[in-house]
Amino acid sequence: MSPVSETRAGPADADFRLLADVAPVMMWRADPLGRGVWFNRPWLDFTGLAMDAAIGEGWLKNIHPSDHDGFHLAYAKAIERREGFSATYRLLRHDGAYRWILDEGRPLVRPDGSFVGFVGSCFDVTEQKRGEEKLLEALTGQAVLLQEVRHRVRNNMQTVVGFASLLSRQTGTQSQAELNQMLLRIRALAHMQQHFYGGDLCAQKIELSEFLRMIANDVARDVASSVRIEVAGQDVMVDVGQATSIGLAVVEAVIGSVCSDQGRRDIRISLETSALQTPREVLVSIENQSDGSAREPINVALLKLYARLIAGALEITTSEDKTRIVMRIAA
Repeated sequence: MSPVSETRAGPADADFRLLADVAPVMMWRADPLGRGVWFNRPWLDFTGLAMDAAIGEGWLKNIHPSDHDGFHLAYAKAIERREGFSATYRLLRHDGAYRWILDEGRPLVRPDGSFVGFVGSCFDVTEQKRGEEKLLEALTGQAVLLQEVRHRVRNNMQTVVGFASLLSRQTGTQSQAELNQMLLRIRALAHMQQHFYGGDLCAQKIELSEFLRMIANDVARDVASSVRIEVAGQDVMVDVGQATSIGLAVVEAVIGSVCSDQGRRDIRISLETSALQTPREVLVSIENQSDGSAREPINVALLKLYARLIAGALEITTSEDKTRIVMRIAA
């Protein structure tokens, strides 16, 4: 910044003081050692200080304690080098509130080149500062959100890779029915992704019964119309990872039904919670029942994987015409 030339008597001049006191900006002047020697009326009105209390180092007492050291270093550097400076700090207002101030100071020199101190102006930038903080919060939130999205996608891609590995181990032996089952799993996962990312990406928890009804309807459209899926029970909030694993467990129950040629198949999903336990336990029961007597195949390995991904417990019981899958998780 270029120094300001003092061509008249300076701030002590009556005309200058009159102009400075009516200007819509806070102004100040300091001596070569940085001590305040004059403040205009807007500055005094803002701080509530009298001129006698502000001059010298009195005005520094109104700077927020957390900002004092940072400002002092910048100001001392400017004094030593006799150069301009710009600093942002909180200044105590007359009503006891701290306001963010942008302080711009420039060295003041006489026509003969002698350095006589500084002249500066202050602007209240509190609203701009708050806007910056809100923007930073939003950007931070987006960064957290992107990290969560990456985490979700990575986990779901691991599931897809697991499906592919299962298929590769069956290469040369898989039937068209087995290929269809694999496609059903992948399509169901795609339905879930659409559900998660088609709405509020910031949501970390979702309502499980609504989510499972959506999955049931989507999967039912992909399989035989003779499969009927019902979701009942309490409303339960779970995180996205838990919902994904539970949804895939439902898909396995549907696949078991499709593999059976026993007429109409009913799948009943019930949700229960235990408010007495800490953390709260959520019990998801998937009951698969057919009209026939053949036991329906269930991919136990995949179900165990889903339960392990959400640190849940898995129970599977079977009879001649019914399979019951129970997952217990902490929510």
